[in-house]
Amino acid sequence: MTVRPILFAAPMVRAIISGAKTQTRRVIMSIGADKLCPYGAPGDRLWVRETFAEFPAPGDFIYRADFEEPLADRLKWEPSSRMPHRASRLTLAVTGVRVERLQEITEADARAEQWESIDGPRCSWGDNPWVWVIAFQRAEVTP
Repeated sequence: MTVRPILFAAPMVRAIISGAKTQTRRVIMSIGADKLCPYGAPGDRLWVRETFAEFPAPGDFIYRADFEEPLADRLKWEPSSRMPHRASRLTLAVTGVRVERLQEITEADARAEQWESIDGPRCSWGDNPWVWVIAFQRAEVTP
């Protein structure tokens, strides 16, 4: 079993916590038969990187997804890309991986994805890029 990080924005973290989000799509940057999914395979684990702050004491963490506006804007947040593994509160067990075109998403998958957009301005529905579809469930982590 391999453990890798994966970034999620605050709304997607909330959807994972609520149980509504059970898959994610990530654009494939280069297509090739020899390419393995950089997010792993069934049985692997993903630790979620999210926007966070170390507060109020070193070693204590709070998470942007837990706060609503305007309080959230008054705190000094660290970007998800800088989150250390020890600060992660969510671990996901990969249950499936496949490749498809973005426009092949089904209505059921869109609900599982909590899908509205993917990869911001780098990707659009009209581009119909190839994507990794990573299905997951929350994993219980024992310290």
